[in-house]
Amino acid sequence: MIFLQIQLAVFVTLSLLRSQASVEERKTSLSLWGKVADLTTGLSHWKLKPEVFIPALQKLTVCLNVNLKVQGSTPSTIFMYRHPEVQYAELGMGGKNGRLVVWLFGEEWTTQQLNLQLSRWYTLCLTWSHTRDRPALYINGSLINITAAYTNTRPVTQQQCCQLAPNGSLTLGVGHTIHDGNINIIPYSGMLGKISLFRMWGTERSEEEVTSLSCTEGDLVKWVWDNWDTVYCDPVCDTSLQCGEFALLQNVKPLFLVY
Repeated sequence: MIFLQIQLAVFVTLSLLRSQASVEERKTSLSLWGKVADLTTGLSHWKLKPEVFIPALQKLTVCLNVNLKVQGSTPSTIFMYRHPEVQYAELGMGGKNGRLVVWLFGEEWTTQQLNLQLSRWYTLCLTWSHTRDRPALYINGSLINITAAYTNTRPVTQQQCCQLAPNGSLTLGVGHTIHDGNINIIPYSGMLGKISLFRMWGTERSEEEVTSLSCTEGDLVKWVWDNWDTVYCDPVCDTSLQCGEFALLQNVKPLFLVY
């Protein structure tokens, strides 16, 4: 009798371990950590799947890793979020003339001239709260000064200026517009380089959080297969990433800009 009880206990234990291993294996198979979108043709891009819902937000944080192959005078788009009812960039980031550009509710903000090295990974984070008059941009954990370039001439309602429009469309590596519910890629808007670890949170993360928690997963948009339409550009492995699939959060050290 005791022998049968021991056998049963061993069987239950092994079954639980196999079940846990199966769950962990599925999580690993869905993860894109350690993988990148290699956008080298100017036509390649990723799209957020339509079933990934972004709610109306009064606070937000977006972080991603970018590795540029080319810096030119032609404007390029790193990511863009739009809503069909407000035909300007609700949220986005790009580059122009050696500067980084941030779009928020149709307004454009730009950095000073930056000497970003080619073929090197940089962590970019954008935070915003409806209590602030401007977004905050961090590069490798350092707060970067940005200034307003111009203001959209379209009238903006009180609701539009104080929260992100929900359930919009998001593209990586190119800009886009929306017409009759369809996403149309803006010609010649693509960036040449790699993007990884695009994540979005429904909170405004502090400077300390941006720096110390750079390898955490998002709560609204995650770097997983289920979130992204990669039909135009297959993900590829890249061992040079700062945050790999099994990165230890406590031991991650931020990179630093070289000017």
